[in-house]
Amino acid sequence: GYQNALSAVNWIADNFPSGVTELAVGGCATGAVAAQFWAPKILQKLGRVEKASLIADSYAGVFPHGLGSTPGGLSTEGALLYDLGACHTDLLAGRVLQACWDATLNASAILHAALGGLPSVAVGAISSKADWLQIQVYEAFARQSLLANPTLSEEAFYEALNE
Repeated sequence: GYQNALSAVNWIADNFPSGVTELAVGGCATGAVAAQFWAPKILQKLGRVEKASLIADSYAGVFPHGLGSTPGGLSTEGALLYDLGACHTDLLAGRVLQACWDATLNASAILHAALGGLPSVAVGAISSKADWLQIQVYEAFARQSLLANPTLSEEAFYEALNE
């Protein structure tokens, strides 16, 4: 994924050397996380972009808490990002990179880092109150981790979505 995305970004930069007028970076589901990771890099690589937008569609990042071997338990999402190699890319820096190495990084921190680094970019997030697929992902992680209650109601999902 990383090499393919980098290739596309490089192609755009090579073919639009004076920048672009308008750019929208977006993704759906896990692609929404990728869009948040990549947006700062894309805008930096392109140089001049007059109007930019970031759209994260259908990814809430609701995972079970308290898993892992550290005293407070690792963030499931953080451990997953660590295991997938996110810390080894040049897409993260500073506190966000340290959180990645500590396996505590989550979607909220990624979005906040993107927002902080892109003050002139319009940002939108689209999600539903009860996303069936994300509830299934939560329950799969919870079952694998042998949590006492591996289920997540629609109401609990919505509550976690708004934390």
